[in-house]
Amino acid sequence: MMRNVSRHEKRCSAGVALLIWIGTCCWFGLFAVGGVDPHHDGIMLKPAADLASGQLLFRETFSQYGALTVLIQSLAIRWGGEMLLAVRLSAVLFYGFSAVLLVHLSRRLLSGWWAWLPLGLFWGLAPFYLYRPDWVFLPWSSVYALTFQLLTVVLCVEQLLRPRRFGWWGVGAAGMAAFWCRQPAGLALAAAGALVVSLHWLRGEKEWGPVRRRIGALTGGALVVSLPFFFYFSLFALWGDWFRQNLGFAARFGAEAGGTGWWRVVKAFLPPDPFFALLPYLMAGMTVWLVLAALRERGSRFRLAWVATAFAGLAALHQYFPVGCPRHWYWGAVLSFPCFALVLQMAWCREGRRRLLCRVTAVLLMLAVVVDVIPRVAGIGRYGRFLASSRTLPDGPLAGMRLEPDEYRYWTEVEAAFARIPEPYRSRQYVNLSADAIYAMFFPERRNLHPMHVNWDNLVYPDYWEQMKKLLGEYKPVVCYFSDAPIPGGRYFARVDYGDGRRFWYILLPLD
Repeated sequence: MMRNVSRHEKRCSAGVALLIWIGTCCWFGLFAVGGVDPHHDGIMLKPAADLASGQLLFRETFSQYGALTVLIQSLAIRWGGEMLLAVRLSAVLFYGFSAVLLVHLSRRLLSGWWAWLPLGLFWGLAPFYLYRPDWVFLPWSSVYALTFQLLTVVLCVEQLLRPRRFGWWGVGAAGMAAFWCRQPAGLALAAAGALVVSLHWLRGEKEWGPVRRRIGALTGGALVVSLPFFFYFSLFALWGDWFRQNLGFAARFGAEAGGTGWWRVVKAFLPPDPFFALLPYLMAGMTVWLVLAALRERGSRFRLAWVATAFAGLAALHQYFPVGCPRHWYWGAVLSFPCFALVLQMAWCREGRRRLLCRVTAVLLMLAVVVDVIPRVAGIGRYGRFLASSRTLPDGPLAGMRLEPDEYRYWTEVEAAFARIPEPYRSRQYVNLSADAIYAMFFPERRNLHPMHVNWDNLVYPDYWEQMKKLLGEYKPVVCYFSDAPIPGGRYFARVDYGDGRRFWYILLPLD
């Protein structure tokens, strides 16, 4: 049942929240400094750096994800410099905020030490513990969206437990902020809209006036957050590029990566990790149980708060599809951690004849968690050994990053290759025709000939190659790319072995 919180408890909670935030940032921050993923790190760093330098988002620089994510990361770059480390540390700060919000939510809904179990899952199942040279900490848009998703749930629960005049405005604003961080996370906002109607029905209210006012407040909060983006898009006529990059490409990528058919969706929700495989089906069952419990206890705000939490958890699980990996399972599962803790609390505290069976079930569920934690512990050990032998680049976009010896050799050679480009070509336009945006960060001129600062063929813009060939002929730029086939009108200047014996990165200079 709902607990009353005293003023002293509130002061203590603020101190605990600060300690949780600092502890999460310090611990997660250790993993943020290790390794480089040229593809995923680059696609986040490049648009943030371009926006920080004054370029128009979407029109002059491509961004796969939400404008708010790019804005947050560009502010980090303005503060910390054009470095990958600045962007990664901004993600660390948001992980810290998420930990605080998760604990606040759990302490409002769970009792005793069970309220701390979700934080244990949050700390224990982080995907970047599974360290390998090709599996590192990523400042992905899902990290920022997760914070706003949790904030949406926290504000919704608070509003249900202790209504405030403008509370639903905050819920709408937080939900829309999640949308602007990562568009698919807007599904949480759609779930909140459905929740408004269902909560009204569950409480047995006959008047629809409260529902209309609630929908109006949610919409108003969402508009408050969206209006600056609407103004920016309209002022610079960015709507078409935004739609193509953030919505059209996302939909096409989802269809191509995930495939079609119910079996592909079901398969996505059966990952090889036991805990993450159990969670979606456990959540579905818990949501049904909570809805039925709310129907039996009409008017119980506490039950409605749990229903809201379950609805949001189900909505967040969309990240299992179309790309299934430990990162997406984790980001999608965090909002479900309180419901998982509730299942364990109910099973362990069950009295009566089925007490032993329920406790065995709780133990088995925790064993599923342990099975997924074990490889992460091993990964932490690998990461510790990596830190002991790693090296750090002194400057450039990768300054401050800890690198494997082979990585250090590779990126040192890449920097040296750019430094050797003859003076007459330094003032030329540079073009990145590789699929990894990180290379564009080494260019002396940040401007892009085409908003696609990466070569993803015609996946985003159907006429990309047609336009690029015209631009190459007109500007005769310096080109970097992965290929053994030289571009007509260019000559090899540098070749760097990627380290796997199969791929080589090239710089080409124009012939004239």
